[in-house]
Amino acid sequence: MHFAGDGSVPNFQSLQQWSVDIPSDKFVIHYIVYKDDYINNMSRLSRAMVRRDKALTLCEMVSLADCDRQPLSVSEDLTKILRDIPVEKIGALPNSASEKPSFEWETIGVVAKIASITSLWETPIGSIHSYFPHNSKEWLQTFRTRWQLVKDTPSNTVTDFLKLMVQKPLEFTV
Repeated sequence: MHFAGDGSVPNFQSLQQWSVDIPSDKFVIHYIVYKDDYINNMSRLSRAMVRRDKALTLCEMVSLADCDRQPLSVSEDLTKILRDIPVEKIGALPNSASEKPSFEWETIGVVAKIASITSLWETPIGSIHSYFPHNSKEWLQTFRTRWQLVKDTPSNTVTDFLKLMVQKPLEFTV
């Protein structure tokens, strides 16, 4: 593999080019390979989709398995998935069940469903939307603050994250 460019291609500062010679039985195939450094860095959006897709795959696997044959690492896997969600990416909840949630909320809902299926969380099994709390700006701010606290404590597990879903903001009356 030979480096053939140094990023001097107009309007493509991140583009790098290599030429590759692959010998064949009768001739040599000459390829030019382009690499874009920006494309190779995973964007936050694709990271959110990958995280959601991991949760959906795990949900399907757990749904199809017998109760006695659940994967042993479900709790750890779910904790890793939730711990990977940046608190600043947790936006407002959808206003209705017909509205598609963000990748972050969809991931949280899928994880909640898996935790219900595997009896990690004592909440009835429902749709992803059934795990979402009431949409409130005040609740969301409290939720984000508590999410960060749970995330920052290494000993916390998936159930500690999910307990935040049912906690109401503190109300003080004087």
